[in-house]
Amino acid sequence: MAGAVMGPVRWLRRGISLLLGWALVGAGGCVLPLGQPPVRAWAAGELEGIGRDAPVVAENEIFSAARQEIRLIAAINETVGFQLALRSAQPMTIPLKIEISNLTGPRGNISGQTHAKFYRVGEVRVERFGSWYPEHTGRPAVPTDFPDKLIPWEAPGADVVALDNTRNALVWGDLSVPPTTDAGEYVGKLLLRNTTNNVVLATYNMRLRVMPVALPSEPDLAVICRVDPRDLLAEYLGWPHEPAEVVRLLPDNPDHAAAIGLVNATMRLFHEHGMTPVLWASFPKYRPLRDRRVEVDWAPYDALVSGWLSGEAFDDLVGLKRWPIPASIEFPNAEREGGLADARYARLLSAYLAECARHFAERGWLDRAFLRLIAPEPLDATSVERVERTLAIVRQSEVNLPVVAHLPLRSLRGLGWRDSPLIELPDVGIWAPPGMWFEPGAVREERARGREIWMLPDRPPYSGTLAVESLTSDAECLAWQAYRYGIQGLWIEHAAECGTVDDGRGGGRLPAADCLIYSGRPYGVTDRPLGSIRLKRLRRGLQDHACLKLLERRGKPGAGRLLAEQLVPWGGTDACVDNLVSCRPAAWPRDPRMLAMAREVLLRELAADVAPQIVDADLAARRTDWAVLMSQPGRLRAAATGVRLIPGEQGFNARAFCSVLNVSESEVAGSWQVLSPPVGWTPLPMSQIRVGPHCQRMAEMDFQLGGLAYNPDGVQPLQLQFVADGLGAITAPARLAVAACPLAPRPPIVDGDLSDWALASNNAAGDFRLVRGPEAGLGQSDRPTLGTQAFFCMDRERLYVAVRCESKAGEPPICRAENYVTVDGGVPWGQDLVEILIDPRRVPEGTSADLYALQVKPNGVLVATKGCHTEPQVGQCETWLSGAQVAVQVRDEAWVVELSLPLAALGARATDNTLWGFNVTRLEARRGEYSSWSGARGSCYRPQALGNLLLLAR
Repeated sequence: MAGAVMGPVRWLRRGISLLLGWALVGAGGCVLPLGQPPVRAWAAGELEGIGRDAPVVAENEIFSAARQEIRLIAAINETVGFQLALRSAQPMTIPLKIEISNLTGPRGNISGQTHAKFYRVGEVRVERFGSWYPEHTGRPAVPTDFPDKLIPWEAPGADVVALDNTRNALVWGDLSVPPTTDAGEYVGKLLLRNTTNNVVLATYNMRLRVMPVALPSEPDLAVICRVDPRDLLAEYLGWPHEPAEVVRLLPDNPDHAAAIGLVNATMRLFHEHGMTPVLWASFPKYRPLRDRRVEVDWAPYDALVSGWLSGEAFDDLVGLKRWPIPASIEFPNAEREGGLADARYARLLSAYLAECARHFAERGWLDRAFLRLIAPEPLDATSVERVERTLAIVRQSEVNLPVVAHLPLRSLRGLGWRDSPLIELPDVGIWAPPGMWFEPGAVREERARGREIWMLPDRPPYSGTLAVESLTSDAECLAWQAYRYGIQGLWIEHAAECGTVDDGRGGGRLPAADCLIYSGRPYGVTDRPLGSIRLKRLRRGLQDHACLKLLERRGKPGAGRLLAEQLVPWGGTDACVDNLVSCRPAAWPRDPRMLAMAREVLLRELAADVAPQIVDADLAARRTDWAVLMSQPGRLRAAATGVRLIPGEQGFNARAFCSVLNVSESEVAGSWQVLSPPVGWTPLPMSQIRVGPHCQRMAEMDFQLGGLAYNPDGVQPLQLQFVADGLGAITAPARLAVAACPLAPRPPIVDGDLSDWALASNNAAGDFRLVRGPEAGLGQSDRPTLGTQAFFCMDRERLYVAVRCESKAGEPPICRAENYVTVDGGVPWGQDLVEILIDPRRVPEGTSADLYALQVKPNGVLVATKGCHTEPQVGQCETWLSGAQVAVQVRDEAWVVELSLPLAALGARATDNTLWGFNVTRLEARRGEYSSWSGARGSCYRPQALGNLLLLAR
């Protein structure tokens, strides 16, 4: 049984097993013939993140070396995956066969030869990462090899495995339970055999527990994989690239047989994993007629697609339940017909759609048809207008086809997107926004109007991601998120595009993050593509979703909904805090054991309805697992978002900005406190606060300061607590960042050399902390790999700032000769830089538009703005003629920025204040580490998140 919490008996049993298991795993779990090199093998569940360098684990939730056993649990008509890691005591390369014997059960067998498949795992190198990656995974954004490719064991040379004692050879196994299987315990053997001499190198017992739960053959959640075959056809057969819609696949042309076979294999691969593949090619030829009709040559199209729609092309004979009308803005081509606003195009598209609807109705396909004319594109007024015009043409054609729109359901200005266009599109039949634009409140309103809701997988924290570099739980959690928010379909835009696609952000062409297959040609597989581990994990999520729907049909919708809300407390724009780019971390479990536990809970709940006698023995485990899942940490989250000095009656007071997020079903009451306040700090009284279910409440905690002290890094640490009635205390670390800016008797020369800076007290900033990184409690430091220090001084006309950025020999800073800074969401990204943020006002309030920003790259390029640049743009941001002077020196051990800024550039009243909001941040692009002096988390672009600079010359 999987789980994050084990009772004392289970821990004791596991501890004894570990001691015994190491002895057995070293011999491969069996007695080997004399002279045979030993093989070590261990197994793990399909969500465990096993890499080539993962340590051997002799005991886990599915594997016991002590008992020489692999234990799996599955429903009827379900496929369960598992992983094997192989090592040997000494280096060797051998041809290896992995086989599962017949599994014998209560009233029959499951054929291992027929229902077990094995794949060799290949790695994929990722060179470039999004800004979500370090925060979500807790890993540095450095080039890394990730296990993902699945090479069939029968592929040429795939069975020849190089083994040694330092790294794992990785294997993926699938075991399918046929729909006619009886529930019960099935036992057999897993064998590792050297095919050269037929010697068995290792033997393990296989135990499969088949629960009395049958999954349906047709998934409730449609995962629509758009199959654009151009990359496959070019890679395998050398076909030229042309628009997908006009790629011709003609069944009666012998020269197209290999191409059609390749496309068929791709469609079958997706279908076997529960996906809904839709071909985006070979749209039928048409000819306009004079009476505003079109003539369409349907015969080749029908011959190509009819087997997929009827199910005859698939082994399970289950046809696809969703299929697109073969039309897009490229077919008929709008540009060639004068554009979307031209009457000629409107007449042609209207006539073509009418003929498509007529033909689909005649073939019995109309009830599964949808119309997707415009692909996902950046959001602006033009993209909304394009959808609006196509909807008008569809309405004019009088065809009753649901139109897919990859747009937010309403304007996102309410979430801070400054230029988000107005969206009022009542004729949309299927909304399919990316996760970042998925607004749950608007979704509920549109669903009540009868609209269908799909979603494009995006990136954390808005949704799970299908990126190769994602966490193992991300792909599976997409289905849980779909159930949580009533999503009826997931749209995978680039599911089969194994080449490169435009990244949509000006960064060139990259491998598609949502491509789920690979070319098999490098591995001798010339007739079909390779699958991926992400595709397997997406299948796992679909099977979980099927269990949730079964629970719903059996009169227990509340149980499934409660479980989904526990595992995915928020998603889409519910992840946002202040605006669309200021977000809390992803909510779904990082620990794959929680998902495995939730799956077993679902299976036990379903089994209890039909065969209570079988699960009586599991009653204690059932209750324990429910308790663990329902008591996950994080239902109540407290955070300190900044500490600022504010003018007091005598000197300064301090104000801590705090927030409480309640994702439970009940109101929470409590109060903020400070643990061991610094000497001279007196908390001022504040009222108890109440936080409603699924709500967030901001609060301000004020302190009267009897003095101001801080360490040489300009930091005073604080420990705040939110004490919730009946729930205990939640600690929220905070820091007051403060530094002095003394009057320099002789201002430094701005040359990047700090040797002329006069010694001063308390004018330094250090101990930078990651802005985006792992949450507290994950056991990882929030300090960046490389340190940063800043220094301040001034004269009567100018402010001087120096920043020293530690580096490592052989790792020069990364930058490009561009006069702009690239951003990703709410952070600068892709190039090393130093950022100085200034708010010269007396009161810490307002938005990012109130900040002045100076960004300096290692090549000396300065970008100065009033407001902060984000993507999408949140708050006003415009070029600032700062008059700043900048110099940079780059050395092996550090690169140094020196900057002077005219005080007048900050406005006439700025110099009246002796206290400014101030922060220094640094992006170390090689590792993707964005850190700041103030300790801001999530976003630095808020006045409340700044540090404090005391101007001693005023």
